[in-house]
Amino acid sequence: MSTTPHRSRTWLHIGLFILAIVLLAVVVWFAIRGHTGAPSTAAPTASATASAGASADAPDATAPVSAREVREANAVRFEQLWRTYGADSTIDPKEFAHRPAGDVLKQLRVTDYTPPDWSAVSTIQRNSDYGPTGQNPACQGTTNSFSCMAYPTVGEWWVQQAWGSGSRWIEGPTVEHTGEHTATVTGVVRAILVEPGDTFHSTDTYALTPSWQDYPVSDELTFDTDGKVSEVSSNQLSPWWVSPWNQLWDTNMNRIMANGRRVAIPVQGQPVMDINPTQPIMRAPATQADLDGKVDWSLWEGMCMASCGDQQQGFTVSPDGREH
Repeated sequence: MSTTPHRSRTWLHIGLFILAIVLLAVVVWFAIRGHTGAPSTAAPTASATASAGASADAPDATAPVSAREVREANAVRFEQLWRTYGADSTIDPKEFAHRPAGDVLKQLRVTDYTPPDWSAVSTIQRNSDYGPTGQNPACQGTTNSFSCMAYPTVGEWWVQQAWGSGSRWIEGPTVEHTGEHTATVTGVVRAILVEPGDTFHSTDTYALTPSWQDYPVSDELTFDTDGKVSEVSSNQLSPWWVSPWNQLWDTNMNRIMANGRRVAIPVQGQPVMDINPTQPIMRAPATQADLDGKVDWSLWEGMCMASCGDQQQGFTVSPDGREH
């Protein structure tokens, strides 16, 4: 019996089977490729959206700082150094009310008027003949006086004239660029002056009466090619006590600040300021109505003002009824 036809059919079946497998593999391959290669039309997930948004909003840490930004930053820092010194004039008087006098005076005392270092933001060189390193006014015409010999610089002399003085920005400094190398800086600086003097008291509560005064600022700044401040000039009245490092310290602060905002702060115990002024000082109020009623007594509301036991209007009453 011949086996040739049987073998032929067997090989035919094997060939068809292999062909079917190959075709199936091709179909599956195209199906997979078509699924992964086609662009997705599905909406992005919330996490993907948030991630993309965060990336878009995040600042570029490598972005260079512009020359304009450098000038503006230097202007702000320069003005802060140029007009800030001494006692903090921004403290609310309420923070001192009813505290021990010694604690309040300690916070307001200034004994160091050393100029700051602004070389990082400005090329302006300070003249040692101006500011606190200038000559004591008592040395003008003679250097033999005790005051001149004891306090040769005006800064040392001023420590003996005022218990504390200083200034701080209360608005600004705000920078407006007016050219490639110029800008105007505006704002308001507040000054404070604290001096000794006999004052109103009721029993053991005494009136400490500093003076505050606000000064508008409008400065014209010029910058060098590195963005540092190279020149400064003021368009507003700018006495030395709100611009202390580049002006002569004269004896006018007491007289002018006496007309500032006076607030009577009730402190516990007598304020003792162990300094020896050689020039006239601001007068402290002896009564509530003293100084033409210009003193703010609101911090004494609810306290005895006119008569408290053996104290009347700041005068001590002796057993025989006499005021002294």
